[in-house]
Amino acid sequence: MVRPNLVLFVTIFLSANHPVTATGQNSCPETTPPPAQVDCSQAKLGFFTWPQSIWMDPTNTEFIDFAAHPAVRSLSCGGDFWFNVGDYSSAAEIKDSYRLLPFMRDLRASVRPDTQRSGRGVIYLTYGDTTAHDELALLQFIDTFFEWLLSLSKAEILEIAPIGISLDVEGSPPEMVFNSLVKLRAYKHTYLAEIPEEAFLIQHVVAGFPSPQGTKYIMELADSAVYLVYRSYMYDTSSGMNLSPANNILVRFRWFIMEQCEDCLSPGYQPRARVTVLVESDCNLYAYCGRLSFCAQSAGGITNVVDTLKIFWSELTISGLLTQERFDALMNKDSPYGIHNWIWSRCLFPPTVSGNFSDCGSNFEALAEGCRGRANLAG
Repeated sequence: MVRPNLVLFVTIFLSANHPVTATGQNSCPETTPPPAQVDCSQAKLGFFTWPQSIWMDPTNTEFIDFAAHPAVRSLSCGGDFWFNVGDYSSAAEIKDSYRLLPFMRDLRASVRPDTQRSGRGVIYLTYGDTTAHDELALLQFIDTFFEWLLSLSKAEILEIAPIGISLDVEGSPPEMVFNSLVKLRAYKHTYLAEIPEEAFLIQHVVAGFPSPQGTKYIMELADSAVYLVYRSYMYDTSSGMNLSPANNILVRFRWFIMEQCEDCLSPGYQPRARVTVLVESDCNLYAYCGRLSFCAQSAGGITNVVDTLKIFWSELTISGLLTQERFDALMNKDSPYGIHNWIWSRCLFPPTVSGNFSDCGSNFEALAEGCRGRANLAG
C-alpha cells in the first residue's frame, strides 16, 4: 500500500468545516447465565488497559471473560474500551496486528452492547508517548495505523464499530498536537468517507498542566477529548482520609473547564470534540495517592466508583459550573467516563470477579491501605 501524502491531506482538510490555523507553537468463568436484559445506554463505565497480551495472545481471554461477566456487563456494556497497540519505540509496525479484528469481534460478541451508539461504547486503539514527545514517530505511526485500518473492508469496520484511535501523548507541544490531528482528520476525510462519521473517532488526551493552545487544537480537531481527573471522591465520608470537598473531582474539573479550555464557557462555542473523563485506580501512585486514586476507596468497591462519577456528572450543571447549553456542547453523553488502569480497577469488583486475578484480594488490600496512608503525603 502506498502511504498517504501529508501535504496533500492538510490542503484537503483545511477546506473542511472546522479550519484551525497553527500558531507555530486468569479468566472469569461464567457459570450463571447473564441477565436477560441490561440497558447498555445506562451502563457506561469504560476500562482503559495497557497490556498488549490482552489482544495479542489468542489464548488469553481474561479481559473478554471479565467484560462479559454479568457483574461487569451490568455496569459497562455501553462503555468504552482502550487497548494499547503502539508507542514511539515501534511506530513503524503494530505487532501481530492480524489479531486485532478477531479480538474486537470476540469482545463485541461477549459484551453484547446495543446496536445504537447510545448503548455501544467505542473500542479505542491507543498510542502512548508521555516522555519523548517524538512528533516524527507519531506521524509515522498514523501511517502505520491507517495501513492496518485500510486492510479491513467496510463491512468489517462497521461490524466492530464504533472504533477509534486514541493518542495518549499528554504534554506534547501544541504544534505536535496540531500536526498529528490535522493528519488524522485528513486521512479520515479521504479514506473513510464511505462509513458513518461516528464509526471511526479520533481521540486525544488533554494535558494535566496548563496548555490552552494544545487544548484548543484538541477541542476543535479531535472527535473526543479525554481528561484524566486525578481525584478519588466527590464527598469522602467513610475512608478515614478526611479528604476535603473543596478539592474533589468537580473542583479539579473546574480547572480544566475554566483555565485549560479557554473557550469552553463561552456561550455558543461549539467544539468538534466532546469531553470524556477518566479516573485513576493505581495503588502505586506515591504523592497524594489516597486523594488521586480510587485504589484508596477500595471499601466502596466498583459501585462507589460508578456512583461517584454519576454524582459528578449531575453536579456539573447542578453546581452552576455548566449551563445546560454548555453541558450539551461540551460533554460526551455517549462516552461519559472510564477508569484507568484495568490491572488495578478489576480488583475493585467483588470476589466473584476479582477473585479470578491473583494480584487482587489481600495483596490489593495491602496496597490500598498504603495508598490511603499517603492521602496527604506530598513526596
